[in-house]
Amino acid sequence: MPYTINGIGTTYYGRREPEADGSYITTEWVVFFYLPIVPIGSFRVLPIRDSQSFFEFEVDKEYYVTGVPLHWKQIGNIYLISMAAIGSIVAASNVLRRQPIISSAIPSSSSVVSPEPIASNVSNQSAQKSSPPSALTSFSTSATPTIQQPSKRIANEIKTPTFTPAKPIHERPKVADNGSMFPSTSNYIRGYSQYATAGLSSLTIDNSQNSSDAFIKVVIAGSEKSVKPIRVVFVKAHESFTIKEITAGNYAIKYLNLDEGSRSLSEPFELKEDKTDDGTIHYTNIRITLYKVQNGNMHSTPIDENEF
Repeated sequence: MPYTINGIGTTYYGRREPEADGSYITTEWVVFFYLPIVPIGSFRVLPIRDSQSFFEFEVDKEYYVTGVPLHWKQIGNIYLISMAAIGSIVAASNVLRRQPIISSAIPSSSSVVSPEPIASNVSNQSAQKSSPPSALTSFSTSATPTIQQPSKRIANEIKTPTFTPAKPIHERPKVADNGSMFPSTSNYIRGYSQYATAGLSSLTIDNSQNSSDAFIKVVIAGSEKSVKPIRVVFVKAHESFTIKEITAGNYAIKYLNLDEGSRSLSEPFELKEDKTDDGTIHYTNIRITLYKVQNGNMHSTPIDENEF
């Protein structure tokens, strides 16, 4: 497992080819002050303990590790990023060395606009004998200079700015709420029992026009909180999944958008099974889309985390 002391040692850099279970390909490097020097090997890793990250570089984490061939494209990108970072630091230091020193000296009188002449009741002779005014002196035609105070109206309009706290960033869950990993393809999630399996009806979850994976629970309508779900499935983005052999009855689905974190509950729907006199059985096949469609006839309502 990579280990560094004061930025010297080995560590994983890079993230490539992520899977739905949270694993990805990374490369282990010999580092000097966290700068990648020599690649040791590439691995598919599954983080099992959170930590701080530095850009795409993961420092001092614990993983499930599987060896893979050296990922040369990832290695080349890491070298490019390192060279760009070093170049930026050198350029910034050069700019700071060349930065001029700003003097706080009082400007000379030549840069100050000449004041208006004093009132005409002063004689030319007395004006010549008196000492010239300072270039920074303010002039007025009255004997006592006046200072204009800001009006109360303007003062009352100065308000302390208010700040709205930023909305916390949603972190995509790595496992289902029973602790099982999400499968790599659309399928049932391990660890959940299946109920209501004596029927012929089916339910298709259509996620084909969404860019986010979906965590789905099919529940008995009207008992969402008190009864366990009859089926629990994972549906990847841009895919669909059909749940088969469902007993006739009234159901609803709970839907968690794994990337956004939004949770919804659908309206109830009915799966029917009818047997005709000639022995033919008619059963229901329903398709539910996880995106809006024109002339759609099913609505959903947002739910809280504790309702999912």
